[in-house]
Amino acid sequence: GQAVSEGLIRLIAGSLTNMGLGQLSAGKDQNNRPFAGNPLTSDPKRFARNGAIGKTFPELELGPPTMRWLKETLKAGRRIASQAHLTNITIPTLILAPMRDGIVPYGKQEELARNFRAGQLVNIIGGRHELFSEDDVYRAQALAAIEAFIPGSDAAPLVSDDAAA
Repeated sequence: GQAVSEGLIRLIAGSLTNMGLGQLSAGKDQNNRPFAGNPLTSDPKRFARNGAIGKTFPELELGPPTMRWLKETLKAGRRIASQAHLTNITIPTLILAPMRDGIVPYGKQEELARNFRAGQLVNIIGGRHELFSEDDVYRAQALAAIEAFIPGSDAAPLVSDDAAA
């Protein structure tokens, strides 16, 4: 879990943004983190591949969130998760929920799906945040769920990618 409550984050990020300090960093740069203990993937080859891409093309790396990003993300999340908003969505929507996601708490994903009648939650047991950069056992579950969800899909299953080999 996070060390600070969402309400306090909302207050701090909102106040700093409203004072014109929205560009302040809300965390530290995680681009050079070690594989051990990372919340993104359990696949060391894909983790290394993604790191190498970032080193080769630094403009593609994500930096830490800013206070304004936090403020706007929390505001959008609250609006999107409201029952009134979810009731108006009638397009079938697949929600892939990695159950070991260290970025987005599983409980939040489950709560969204519970209130989202057009949403179909598919649990990826053991998967972490970046499902398409995950170990094949988790990545294959995500890809199979997508293939099964899309009507008329007759594509051959994608269970591995040559770039990770």
